[in-house]
Amino acid sequence: MTQLLNGSGEYQNGKYKSSYMIRNFEDAEAKSIYQFLTDNQDNNTAPVSADKSQTLIQIDSYGLQINKMDYSTIADTAIAARKSLLKTQYQTYWMTFECTTSAEALKIEKDIVTWFITGYNNIHSSATNGVSLFPVWGEKYPDCYFNYPDKQLGVNDGYSADPGDVYGDFMQLYFGEDVSYRLKQITTAIDPTNVFSFPQSVLNLPS
Repeated sequence: MTQLLNGSGEYQNGKYKSSYMIRNFEDAEAKSIYQFLTDNQDNNTAPVSADKSQTLIQIDSYGLQINKMDYSTIADTAIAARKSLLKTQYQTYWMTFECTTSAEALKIEKDIVTWFITGYNNIHSSATNGVSLFPVWGEKYPDCYFNYPDKQLGVNDGYSADPGDVYGDFMQLYFGEDVSYRLKQITTAIDPTNVFSFPQSVLNLPS
């Protein structure tokens, strides 16, 4: 009954990625975005299972009060990216139908996520002239948005990352060095044995 009354449509699977931007789009970056959204990236063709009509890049404007908050003392906020001009939200959605087996569903997810991640990496590589596949903090990017869990950026020990090239230090990409260190200090004081943990939880500092 809940599904029948659901005004937003049928349930879907989804994968999200993100990057903050300090500077506007580079020409090569814009070209790579266009190629990805039109399924024309070199060596990265969308799988048959992908719904390209449900794949998008949402662009949000930043600035003014968002950037003004804690601008001079960046360590006083958990969202360290306070110099952003834009935030890009990479999204793709797909359905798993009732007749799909668990093995088939896992393959569909792996195929779509691998294609989606590769597109994201290609875009950031184009924007940085091949220096990085990720929006590493610098003059172009101030990293990613924590509230879009992205297991390609890295995971804690004992968990599986998304397929493809993994960045590794997801805390660095989400929070930067200063804020991530302070969050780890807090976790060390509150949860010294890491009882509350998940793939990308803030773990305590090693003794």
